[in-house]
Amino acid sequence: DIVLFLNREGTIETANRRGSVMLPELNRILQLEQLFEPAFSGTIQSSIKRVLEGKEISGANWQLKNPKTATKFVDAKLFPLHLGDQISGIGCILKDTTQREQAFQVFEQKTQALQQEVEDTTAKLIQVQQKLAMSEKMAAMGQLAAGVAHELRNPLNVVSTSIYFIQRVLKDKDEQIEHHIRMIRQEIQRAQTIINNLLEFSRKSAQDRAETDINAIIEQTLALVQRELTIKEIIINKNLGATEKCHVNPDEMKQVFLNLILNAKDAMPNGGILNIQTQSTNDGHIKISFTDTGHGIPDGLKDKIFDPFFTARRDGQGVGIGLSIVHSAIARNKGTISVDSKENEGTTFVIKLPAMNAFEFKAFDDLENG
Repeated sequence: DIVLFLNREGTIETANRRGSVMLPELNRILQLEQLFEPAFSGTIQSSIKRVLEGKEISGANWQLKNPKTATKFVDAKLFPLHLGDQISGIGCILKDTTQREQAFQVFEQKTQALQQEVEDTTAKLIQVQQKLAMSEKMAAMGQLAAGVAHELRNPLNVVSTSIYFIQRVLKDKDEQIEHHIRMIRQEIQRAQTIINNLLEFSRKSAQDRAETDINAIIEQTLALVQRELTIKEIIINKNLGATEKCHVNPDEMKQVFLNLILNAKDAMPNGGILNIQTQSTNDGHIKISFTDTGHGIPDGLKDKIFDPFFTARRDGQGVGIGLSIVHSAIARNKGTISVDSKENEGTTFVIKLPAMNAFEFKAFDDLENG
């Protein structure tokens, strides 16, 4: 330990041998606080004042200003030196705590790194839990959807047959009756479409996956809705750059693209632009993006849009399963879908599907690995 003797003004008057070795500057008159970093000046002055009042003071991890050895941090103990009833000076013992302080700093760094790792792992776990909850929800809703769909088909078939019978019986029908019959048929057709969507949603696995040209599927889907898009004054910009094919179910991809295109149309009731782009990625996928200039999705709803039966529409024209069908179909075909949207600025849906060559390599690896 370094032992110093100070006068009442805090000036170092003498030191033991170790103090002389470690603090060669003691050959000149120094104040105690001059040995330490400026940050400790106030603490040392206050400590000296209290020692002169007859108290013993301890300080931890005081940092030396210009250490000549490996000692950088010391614990300090200051105590009064008495001459009779008077305090004639101050004794000071400095104990080397450099290794302890360095070990503590390393511990702090590792603790912070561990805390960050725990936070990152927790965030990933939450994401996995959310995906698991979504999968369970989709499975449960799929079973419910299949049951509801089959139950609804029977009364709809009865209604449809009855309408056919009425048309045969009522030979002389006025325009009003014809109008109402057409309305009934239209609503039956709409109900059948909803039922088909429910059954599509409940399908558990992709069947008949095959080598599929995504660009050709997009062109076929656009041909189905081109007239409707033109009426709504929606301009289609195509940039179909992908040349590789995918191993997917082409019918499901038509359903996916149709849902996304119709969603974009609904988001642009006063017309707008729909950009459709495909490209091959460096990681063995085909990336398909649908970007509209519509009203966008509020931040509070982005996490819910793929939930079954969630819809923000209030016109009674949607039941909220379109994007659920898209999500489940993409998952069945080993792909991913994400959304980026700003309210009143538009929405972009991005799909990534495994390219055919990536699928072939994976199949070969699976075969090699047994």
